Amino acid sequence: MCNVAADYYEDFFKASNIVRLHPYTDSPPIEYDNNNEVIPEVTLNELINTVVAKKKKKISRCS
Repeated sequence: MCNVAADYYEDFFKASNIVRLHPYTDSPPIEYDNNNEVIPEVTLNELINTVVAKKKKKISRCS
């Protein structure tokens, strides 16, 4: 009797062969509309000014 129950549950809980794709790694590559556009270069002064402005906003928001 135990063998019958063991066989039943062994068959019942066998791993299925269903393959579920991961939503991020198995998705098709993204096609952007602006692939051919050149990213404009930024000067060091523009970068520093932007970073300082972001820091000021963050500090004033936290106060």
